Amino acid sequence: MPPTARPAWEARPVTPDAQVVATQSYTVAPGDTLRRIAERTGASAEAIARANALEPPFAVQTGQTLTIPGGRYHLVRQGETGIAIARAYGIEWRPAWPSAPPPSASTSTTS
Repeated sequence: MPPTARPAWEARPVTPDAQVVATQSYTVAPGDTLRRIAERTGASAEAIARANALEPPFAVQTGQTLTIPGGRYHLVRQGETGIAIARAYGIEWRPAWPSAPPPSASTSTTS
């Protein structure tokens, strides 16, 4: 009998530990990137880009004031699926992902 190959990817359970972020303003500091701002504020990079009409390559300028949109943000971890995240929060899959998954490491649902 051949050895059983281990799957390259395994689903993991999701803990509903979304961070609630209040709507706020953020002034871009030297060295900031959109991803770094997202990590500092708890909002997703995609949500910040959308709220501020930033277009690719999503560059920000020192001194620029950004709106950080309020909402509940879940940090997607390796092995978590969109369906599992939606189930963990008790919402349907479609409202959790209105379009293709974002390129950032977090997702958002507003409340």
